[in-house]
Amino acid sequence: MALVNTLGWRGALWVLAALLGLVVAPLHAWLLRGPALVATPRQHDGQLDATLHAALRQPAFWHLTNAFTLYAFAAAALWAHVMPAFESKGMSEAQAVAVVMWIGPAQVAGRLLYAWGGRGLRLHRVGLLVMLGLPLALLIFALGASLAPLMLFAVLFGLVNGMVTIVRGGLVPEYFGRAHIGRIGGAMSAVALIARAAAPVSVAWLLLLVPGYTAVMLLLAGLGLAAAVAFALARPPP
Repeated sequence: MALVNTLGWRGALWVLAALLGLVVAPLHAWLLRGPALVATPRQHDGQLDATLHAALRQPAFWHLTNAFTLYAFAAAALWAHVMPAFESKGMSEAQAVAVVMWIGPAQVAGRLLYAWGGRGLRLHRVGLLVMLGLPLALLIFALGASLAPLMLFAVLFGLVNGMVTIVRGGLVPEYFGRAHIGRIGGAMSAVALIARAAAPVSVAWLLLLVPGYTAVMLLLAGLGLAAAVAFALARPPP
């Protein structure tokens, strides 16, 4: 916000582009130096490996796909409509930005929190907590009318949104093995990408049928709860 106020939105974008090109890219190149790391297969991996065809016949695949698709739809709809939703609550643009700016740091904090304390837990249990966090965050956002609950929403949404990528990436090899992780994970992601693309327009049409953003956010919270139920039904392998 300070960059926009000082340089305008174009100038702010130029500064961010310069940071990516002159700081992030060189750091990335530096970290990639050295020989490539090749994972060695573990003795029991072959017992778990499933082809895409085999995965498609397992209920767990469809439960996980449904869970991540519903999550992707609800999260994308929220991102696309978050600013007008704040305006509908009578919040100024500055107040909205002051809240939304905490989502990014909270995402990083969520990943660090998992790295620090979540590795010893079953990934399915962590994932269930993450999935339950989304409808709770949406419910807080729907009913919150002051900065305090809206800040709580931003932090909670950021935490779960940061950890969901770890959960999604880790569950595929845990459930189906590593041999066909790309195909199986890609099949799951393809459905979620369609939902993510359709979410903003779908919610725009929904606004023609419901009283306002409070109703929309409550409906999205319901979708988030359905995602958590689908996730819970995906029983982890023994």
